[in-house]
Amino acid sequence: MRDGGFSPGTSAAAVKRGTAPITLINREKLIDLLIKHKVGVRAHVVEILELDADAFAQRDEEDTAGITAGIPWDTVERIR
Repeated sequence: MRDGGFSPGTSAAAVKRGTAPITLINREKLIDLLIKHKVGVRAHVVEILELDADAFAQRDEEDTAGITAGIPWDTVERIR
């Protein structure tokens, strides 16, 4: 196994006739194999939440300002 590429001599020796075949594995291929065979890895499910802008698009600007601040609109009016 190697971090980078393999030299031409190494690649040639890996497929030389009359010798035992050698599989050359670089870092990327090793990681792919580990993941594929679930060796030394853990799976985690991640929930990704996204703001639904369309849900807020129907509200007028004043109503949205009160909701966004987390303050009831009548309270916002009294503060002004």
